[in-house]
Amino acid sequence: MLPDGASYTVMKNGVKEGVDDGKLSATGCDVSHCGIQEAAEAAGRRNLSPAQRSEVNAKRKGTRNEHRSIALLEAAGYACTRAAASLGVFDIVGVGPSDIVLVQCKTRDFPGSVEMETLRNFPCPPGCKKLIHRWRDRQRLPDIRIVEG
Repeated sequence: MLPDGASYTVMKNGVKEGVDDGKLSATGCDVSHCGIQEAAEAAGRRNLSPAQRSEVNAKRKGTRNEHRSIALLEAAGYACTRAAASLGVFDIVGVGPSDIVLVQCKTRDFPGSVEMETLRNFPCPPGCKKLIHRWRDRQRLPDIRIVEG
């Protein structure tokens, strides 16, 4: 039973229906009437240490910036794919009508000298550009640097 004045949200086919007073989480748990532990369990999260939480947030931020770079490239006419685990040298491969771009996305800083050397030495076919997209906080567009070599 809901307390007096509480509202609810009904999810139907992924669309919110009903009343939402801004107190419901994405899972439908009214976080103002349950503890933080219950809200975290309702969202399917484990108890994470602050160090683990910052690592998850850093990964999320990097993933978000990769998706932002993909959106820019697709708007410029490239078909893009993302190296999901970033185990390779480049994060994004974009294929355009006349060229190919390989993009390394960075948050805050450009790559260090060792990583830059790896990017320079990566073999590319003719007509392929190697780019670095550096995303700074609260900026709408990345700083773009072309890797020569």
